[in-house]
Amino acid sequence: MATLPTVPSFVAGDTSITKLQQLSAAVGFLCDDDIRPTWHIYATSTQAISATTFTTRTFDSVIYDNDGVYVSPGVTIVTQGYYMMETCIPISHTAASSRHAQVYFLFTAGANNPHFTAGTTLKFGASGFPTSSVANEDFDIVARDICPNVLFPGDKIAVQAWTDAAATFLTNSNASYISGRFVPNFTGQWLANGS
Repeated sequence: MATLPTVPSFVAGDTSITKLQQLSAAVGFLCDDDIRPTWHIYATSTQAISATTFTTRTFDSVIYDNDGVYVSPGVTIVTQGYYMMETCIPISHTAASSRHAQVYFLFTAGANNPHFTAGTTLKFGASGFPTSSVANEDFDIVARDICPNVLFPGDKIAVQAWTDAAATFLTNSNASYISGRFVPNFTGQWLANGS
C-alpha cells in the first residue's frame, strides 16, 4: 500500500529537516509514477459475450502494478483516493446485422468504504456506438473517466461490456490489419486524496 503523504505546515523561518522531508515525500508522491499507485493490465485470451448481458472482461496479465491492485478479473484498490481509468476493449459481433455495444467501468464497494454498503455497484465512464452490419467485423471501444467517488481499500473496479447480440471479446492476434489490431487493456492511476 502506498502511504499517503502528510503535507507539513511551515511558519516563517522554519527549516526543520523533518518538515522538509515530509514536503519532499509529498511532492515525490504526486510527481513520481514509481511511487503513486498505477496499474496497466491486459488480456491474452478471447471471451464470449452473451446477448443483452453485462459481461465482465477478464484481464490475466500485468504490465505494471506498483500497488498490488491486480486481482483477476480486474483490480482491488489498496490506496484510498480518486483514480483516473482507461480501457481499450476489442469486440467482434458474429451476426451480419447492425448491432450496438457499450463498455464501462463497474465499481463494487468493499467493506472499508464508509459511503456505500459492501457489495453496492455503480457503473461509470460508459462509451459505445452502433456497429456496421458486417459479420465478424471487429471494433474497439475506448472508455476513460475519473471514478466519481473516492475509492477505499477493498473496493473493486472491473471493465464490463453490453451488446445487443452475441459477440466476442477479442485479443491481439496481429493476424491482419482488420483483425485483432489492439490489445485489450485496463489502466489506472491515483489522482488525488479524498475522504
